[in-house]
Amino acid sequence: MLSGQHIESDGARSFSPFKSNNVFGKMMIPIGPDVKLTLLATYNENSFNQPDKDGVTAGQQALYGKDFSLNDDPNSQNYYGYNHTHKTTDFEIVKLEANLSPTATFENRAYTYSYDNETLSGNDVTLFAAATPTSAADIVAANKVTLTSGGAKVFGVPGYTKTNKYRVWGDIAKTRIQLFDFATLTAGLWIEYADTYRQQRDVDLVTIAPNFAEKAVKDPVTGAAKPANIKFDQNSDTNHARNLSNWNCALSPA
Repeated sequence: MLSGQHIESDGARSFSPFKSNNVFGKMMIPIGPDVKLTLLATYNENSFNQPDKDGVTAGQQALYGKDFSLNDDPNSQNYYGYNHTHKTTDFEIVKLEANLSPTATFENRAYTYSYDNETLSGNDVTLFAAATPTSAADIVAANKVTLTSGGAKVFGVPGYTKTNKYRVWGDIAKTRIQLFDFATLTAGLWIEYADTYRQQRDVDLVTIAPNFAEKAVKDPVTGAAKPANIKFDQNSDTNHARNLSNWNCALSPA
């Protein structure tokens, strides 16, 4: 079977469209009278324009209406082109089932799944409408960036890129043997590996050039200075293994 879905909306709020694509597929393949292979996969994609840090001020609502979220001014942190998110997920599995004998079966599941969030956002979209939202000085004061490390601030539109993603790989293998009518033996192993990455970097949203806006931080081991455009950069991975073997015995009362 194969199915797909597409959803698209202009959004209830200003300059906030949404798109979604979803695909699902499954196939069962008889390899022989005692062996069956099953393939399954799903992919999901969501794209939308929205500030990463939600929040509309009372001044913005008073000036633009309750449906205000973003605008079409590229000199503003509220510009819809500077505030968007693209998320994808997927899941795939391959399952092999086999009858080894009248009393023994084997099953193996190999799988992977992932999540990926890629976001671009203004630093503070509430600054567009401060206490006096009609003043151009409010916009200019908020839109300052540092394009050279240790340099002076210049006009720009400050924002950041954000990544939050992981990928998992795993395999589950089991053999089940019927020793007697009342006793079965299962032997198996589950292994899994996961890799995760997260980051945020300051940028000038107009050019996506680095914005060196962070405090100077030195590596405690090497003493090297961290680039001042990096809010954080984190990577981690895990390995997992589990023995799935067990013995089941059911005795009827005399």
